[in-house]
Amino acid sequence: MAKEQLYEMVVIFDAQGDEADIRREIDLVSSLVEKRSSEFIGKADWGLRNFAYPIKKRTSGQYVYYLFRAGIEVPALLSSALKMDEKVLRYLIIRAKSNAKQYLEDIQNKAQPEAVQESVEEDKAIAESEKIEETSTAVEEAESADEVTETPSDDNVNEEGASAQEDSEEAGDAEGTADEEKDSND
Repeated sequence: MAKEQLYEMVVIFDAQGDEADIRREIDLVSSLVEKRSSEFIGKADWGLRNFAYPIKKRTSGQYVYYLFRAGIEVPALLSSALKMDEKVLRYLIIRAKSNAKQYLEDIQNKAQPEAVQESVEEDKAIAESEKIEETSTAVEEAESADEVTETPSDDNVNEEGASAQEDSEEAGDAEGTADEEKDSND
């Protein structure tokens, strides 16, 4: 029997189309890997990702990571099968390092907390928007209360309640009478 190696494979599936079609294609490749390998260790769905540049006129794809143990002839068989699949945009099969199993476990464990983290972040965003709405409502209420209780400015009113303009007119009249008295005395 041929010597077996630990392999990693990443497949990028065409994300165009129905979610069920994509899942069916992922399951098809998974079953192919399970049949060809002596030990199928696991897979991790990396999700939909945007490309840095278009691949086969597509700008995004569904990434799936596979880890398996197989004979040295299996990567060539998988490669020929994946080349014929129209839904596979790209793939890469390499020999895995010894820590690949730990990596797969980390990916699978990380995927669950991310979903929880996303829901927590959504809750925070909702609470923040509600807080902003409450603050804006309070500001509007305070502004409307200021408009209702607004009083005339004290700058133009003296102690007796007369305006500053009236005071200046009276002062001008007093000066005018003083000038008239001066003229009559001369």
